[in-house]
Amino acid sequence: MWDQQQAADRQWSRNAGIVLIAVATALLGLSLIRWDAAIVLSNGLLIGGLFTMVGGIGFTIAGGSGVERFLVLLLAVAITVGLGFVRFARRGGAPSGTPGAGVPPATDLEARVAVLEAKLQDLRRALGG
Repeated sequence: MWDQQQAADRQWSRNAGIVLIAVATALLGLSLIRWDAAIVLSNGLLIGGLFTMVGGIGFTIAGGSGVERFLVLLLAVAITVGLGFVRFARRGGAPSGTPGAGVPPATDLEARVAVLEAKLQDLRRALGG
């Protein structure tokens, strides 16, 4: 009876791991959609997908040994690396080795500071300060 229970637990763990990895893949994929417009939501989906992927990997490992486990773990790693590459390595813009990469031009920065100062002045007047 103990062996039957162990076999059922291994099968359940393997199936749960596969389902969790599928859900994690969906979450990671959703985090790539319009990630620049809703950065907080996108980052939440990304971290949730990563934690779900880790849980799925854990259940898969608990599901016993075999070729199926290896293939599921290989798939999970490939998905995580591939989506991570799409999210972080394929961003547009200047390469990081270029001097001044990612730094806005000084004139743009001055204009933005002037707008912020004007907004703060309006806020100060509205609050009676």
